[in-house]
Amino acid sequence: MNSALPAPSEIVEIGVPMACGVRAAFGASGEYGFSGFVMDPEDLTRRHVIELLVDGVPTQVTRADLYHPALAEAGVGDGCYGFQFIVPAPVYASATRFEARLANVEEHLPLTEPVEPTGEAARGQVEWLGNLRFRGWVRQPASGEDASTPRLLVSVDGTAVMDVPADRWSGAFADGVLQPVRGFDLELPDTFADGRLHQAVFTLAGPSVGGPQMVGGTAIPFLAFGDALRALFDGRFPEEGLERHREATRIELHEKLFPRSLPFTQYAAWRAAQPPEPTRPLPEGATADQLALVFLGEDGLDISLDGLDGAGVQWVAGALPSDSAKANFDPRPLGEFMAGEAQSSTAFVFLPAGARIRPGGLARIAQALADHPRAIMLFADVDVEEADGTLWPLAFPAADYERTLEQGFAARCFVLRTPALRTALKRGANTVFRLANFLYDFHPLPVGAIVHLPGALASIPTACLRRGHASLNRATAEHLAAIKQMARQAIAIGESLPAVRVARAPPRERVTLVMDAASYPALAERCLRAALPALRRVDGELIIILPPGKVNPALAPLLSPLPKVKVLQRANPRTVEIFNTVLSGAEGQSVIFLSGAMAPLNEDWLDELRCRLEGRDTGAVAPLVVDPEDNIYDAGYVLGPNLDAVRAFAGRRISDPGYGDMLRVAHEVSALSFDCVAIRPALLRDLGGMDGLRFPVFFTGIDASLRLRARGKRLVVTPNAVVRDLAPARVGTAALGRSPLAAARARELRGLRWRWSNVLADDLLYNPVLNREGAPYSALCWPAVRPMPRVAEPQPPVTWPAGL
Repeated sequence: MNSALPAPSEIVEIGVPMACGVRAAFGASGEYGFSGFVMDPEDLTRRHVIELLVDGVPTQVTRADLYHPALAEAGVGDGCYGFQFIVPAPVYASATRFEARLANVEEHLPLTEPVEPTGEAARGQVEWLGNLRFRGWVRQPASGEDASTPRLLVSVDGTAVMDVPADRWSGAFADGVLQPVRGFDLELPDTFADGRLHQAVFTLAGPSVGGPQMVGGTAIPFLAFGDALRALFDGRFPEEGLERHREATRIELHEKLFPRSLPFTQYAAWRAAQPPEPTRPLPEGATADQLALVFLGEDGLDISLDGLDGAGVQWVAGALPSDSAKANFDPRPLGEFMAGEAQSSTAFVFLPAGARIRPGGLARIAQALADHPRAIMLFADVDVEEADGTLWPLAFPAADYERTLEQGFAARCFVLRTPALRTALKRGANTVFRLANFLYDFHPLPVGAIVHLPGALASIPTACLRRGHASLNRATAEHLAAIKQMARQAIAIGESLPAVRVARAPPRERVTLVMDAASYPALAERCLRAALPALRRVDGELIIILPPGKVNPALAPLLSPLPKVKVLQRANPRTVEIFNTVLSGAEGQSVIFLSGAMAPLNEDWLDELRCRLEGRDTGAVAPLVVDPEDNIYDAGYVLGPNLDAVRAFAGRRISDPGYGDMLRVAHEVSALSFDCVAIRPALLRDLGGMDGLRFPVFFTGIDASLRLRARGKRLVVTPNAVVRDLAPARVGTAALGRSPLAAARARELRGLRWRWSNVLADDLLYNPVLNREGAPYSALCWPAVRPMPRVAEPQPPVTWPAGL
């Protein structure tokens, strides 16, 4: 049992005890339904599988993981131990006996008082996708019924507004089995995008016995806004304004979660639609900063100076001789500039010559410095300017130490306070990349020391952005030497930004490889052959999970040469069970977990994961996971779309550089799946292990990731370790339909939203100007926003008692 989870000291005597130790209930529910619950008082993380027998013949199977109010009220675990069966009407009419039993166990569940169904109506399902869009399905008419295309009548607040056909084919679990169903996808009229709460009801059109048949079983509340959201509320409540209106908090959250999107090709229109920067007074006691603009190089300097607009901001500008990459500089002229024309400046802005500061850009910097008096460095997004003048947005995360070392992404448009600049020059900084990373020499940094300004501050010629590999390589080496970390660097390939590869010295510690060979036994030999050579080189320990019974003879020759092998036999283990089992038994200071059917593709994959763990404040490291066709399957998660977690870059080719070259360099992510991960077991033990009660299947790794980040630990994905997932095509969340898996995921998602709502609403490693719907990093959010400056800091979870 997971020691991190609160176990009730006394299980309430609810349900009927069975010989196998569980307590259960089973009875009729609804017109054609049966439901009940099964829970094990000794292991509240366990979810049982139930079979329904009709006249002694098994006909349906389901998992007992639905929410059960009586158990929740009694404080039994998380209350999710219920199940439900819906029997087709012809079967119900002809049957004489209905029974339920635990799968693979001959003991039948006891009959008890009827329990009302906990799921939605079996007639169909409706899902709100945000704003005015709804999607769902209705059951395909059976033989003998009206086989024409079903039509749905949509009513909002009691008024009929639409009559639409369910004319799409799909598949969903209805009546307990996978059946073809009629799907629909619609948007309500824009008149309901008025910022008010509405209730939508979907019913099958046409006459029916017993009155209208509601789809989904209940009315669906929704809240939608038009694009001109702020104008709408400012016009409706002019005396209050949006910021003071009582709905301001909910409106702000809605804007983050349900914006529409525009393609990158519409970036010019997106920029034009941005709301104007508000003019705000300085905080009490604050004085306006005088900015010193430092342009590196002379090529294009006239373009940079001609476009300056410093209305309301005091500034002085100077140029430093530089190399062709506009990255290196001589510190002496900069020191003379600081002592001369810029002696009254409190902050210095660094840009390459040829960069154009956007109108109002200097005012944004001055305002951010005034609002964040503890800020030592500010960096901003930039626009990439092609030779023909076309602009493309390059949006950055709030902070990313690993990407700073390997890409220097913040070095082309940043601001340093004058004392920090003097310190950097004394430490020998002579490139913009070193100026941008020298603050990381000091650890820990004060909270608020580095501030990110989302939204492009300047446009920079693409030829300049792509250069500077040698300067970046030297700056990274100087930082690693300053913190006394042994590492090698090598120049890598970058498409839009320079890149280097950092290879830290391998740690002198024991390593344990945990391999799950029980989930896909047929692939175990192939995966072991790919993984074990790297383990043998470091004389590591292997913990292998095998299915019960005799060990596959083909595995013996692979396991026998290893000096340290532990075999655990489990039937269909889950990630949470494996992690919590091996935490106490692993001998290594670092553990690499390799799930199911994953085979490493490069020889140094194990060293790469172990060495990344040596990075400062690193909590966990994961490789890129590709499918059998070399498409990205797992590269970490982006948080936020529909208050959910979405895989980043899923479906892109392995050769794709990713947005901002992220698939070419190691970078931080907000969450990992833990399907293949390197972590220190001591760190995971400090967290209390994996939460198998609230997140047994779908969000196990994501919850553990967020708990690590709440403690200030970084999660890193490295493209220098690649693992291929050989498993058969996995079912995506959109294809779960009405299966028991869909109900289980929905329950876990509710728990994730409760615990991590603040993180899901604002992913600091994902830029707020990028889309929050569809595939991450693929479009711009809409309506256009003017995001506020961001400070990366740990975000704690919200805790709640079990059973609620």
